[in-house]
Amino acid sequence: MLKNIHLKKTYFYAKEKYWRLKWLRFLATRHNVIIMDVNKDLRESLQKMAARTQRREKISSFFPEGTRTKDGSLGKFKKTFAILSRELNVPVVPVSIKGAFEALPRGKWFPRPWKEVVVKFSSPIYPEEHSYESLQDAVYQDVQNEFASKEPAA
Repeated sequence: MLKNIHLKKTYFYAKEKYWRLKWLRFLATRHNVIIMDVNKDLRESLQKMAARTQRREKISSFFPEGTRTKDGSLGKFKKTFAILSRELNVPVVPVSIKGAFEALPRGKWFPRPWKEVVVKFSSPIYPEEHSYESLQDAVYQDVQNEFASKEPAA
């Protein structure tokens, strides 16, 4: 769980399809959510995210798969976060979330009670020595390794 001090300076990048209702869009804009529509304003939304990231002590949060998988497995990562990291020369901190699928499967609106969700923050990966693709792969590998580990990621 992010502490309030960190949550207030964290911006989340989210698909437009989840924020179509006016009241949800209102909430999103007041709670640091940058909404993107891949068919219309991808470049503009990335520029907004970059502007927030360049500000001192601001954090950009991406879900690199772009969606929840149907079976809870790790999906293919999109390159957006790697592009932003390389262009702005900011590190990526891989985060693995175990138990999210069991707690809130795709297509469900309310979480299942008493399901454990564990979040693990890994060491930062710095973009200097990476291409977009190799940075994307390095972050994917880190998260995949965490999912493969038998130990709880506490």
